[in-house]
This record gives sequence, structure tokens and C-alpha cells, in this order.
Amino acid sequence: MIKSQKNTLKKNKIIFFDVDGVLINSLKNMNISWNSCMKKFGIIKNFSKYSVLIGLPFEDILSNLNIKNNKKLIKEHYGKTSKKNINKITLYPKVKESLNKLSKHYQLGIVTSKSKGRTFFFLKKFKLIKYFKYISCPQKGIKGKPHSDQMNLIIKKTKIKKKNVIFIGDTIFDEKCAYNSKINFCYANWGYGKKKSYGFDSLNHLSKYLLDKL
Repeated sequence: MIKSQKNTLKKNKIIFFDVDGVLINSLKNMNISWNSCMKKFGIIKNFSKYSVLIGLPFEDILSNLNIKNNKKLIKEHYGKTSKKNINKITLYPKVKESLNKLSKHYQLGIVTSKSKGRTFFFLKKFKLIKYFKYISCPQKGIKGKPHSDQMNLIIKKTKIKKKNVIFIGDTIFDEKCAYNSKINFCYANWGYGKKKSYGFDSLNHLSKYLLDKL
């Protein structure tokens, strides 16, 4: 799914953000939601095994965990439990401040493995949606991260050259997606993945770096 919002700004550069682990810290929420799925559906794959796959579309996580039955029901239950425990999700420090500064010089977008419903729910809940001109979620017939399909589709929508595209993510799946899409990548050390020597420690730190490069 791709959503374009009205924006009169004419910028020739765009920054795409992952959501979980970059804008919001939802790890506790995920843990609760997955544990609830384990209990309800008799799943024996604990959260430590689930967490290393964060960044992939939910259906791909289930496939990687060799869960073949009740996929639709598990996804629905996970989503309901996640929304029920919204209080366990927090914004990372200075997210709104950083987005506000970056939006004055870059177009901003979202490329996420979260479903359309959950993505818009959380962006609206935390009042972030106004910052993003483009929002891309998984859709039928389009491979999600780490494949380039989803990213290339929305880049085509923006009509911006790939050399002027930056993707900010926190997992190896985000990094591989950027590599496969042949775009620039910035690694979020504050997220869920392993810390990298070339990563940034906070969104505030990264935003200052990007603004200095203008």
C-alpha cells in the first residue's frame, strides 16, 4: 500500500524511515503480543527466536519460525493484543523534534513491514503522520524487506533519483533492503539490531548529521 499526502514543498531528496526500532520502541509490546499468541495457539517458539526476525513482514516471520497453521488468526490476535497494550510503546527521544527539522529540507516517508492498519494506527496515535508524504506497507504481490520490491515501488512514486534517497533502519533486513535497492542507508544503533561501528546513537544525532550535509 502506498499513500501520498498533499505537500507543496519541492525537495529533491527523501528520507525513508522504518517504524519499529527507529521511531517507536515497541519491543515490550511485541513481547506481550507474541507471548499471548504462544499461549492461545500453543506456539513453542519463544520471543527470543521471534525477536531476531523483527524487520520482516509478520507472515515471513511465521514462515521462518516454521509456523504453518492458523497464520491469519495468529496475525489478527497479535494485532489486537498489540493495540490493547499501546501503553507499552514509547517514542524514542526527540523523534518529533528531529522529524520537524528534517521535514523542512527533505521529503519524508515510511517503508515498513507493519500492516497498513497497524502502521496508520500507531502513526496517528503518536501524532507522527503529518510528517510523512509517502507511506509504504506490505501489499499482495510485492515482496517485503529485505527484497527491493517495496522500496523500488515507492521510489518510483516519488520520482526522486536513487542517489538522493536515504533509508534509516535498525536491522540487517533494513540494511539488505537498502543495498538491494541501491540507495543510501543509515543504521540506527538505538534500535533492535546489533550495534554497528558506522551506526548512529540517536535520531537526534543522525538528523544533525544529515542537516550538516545539506
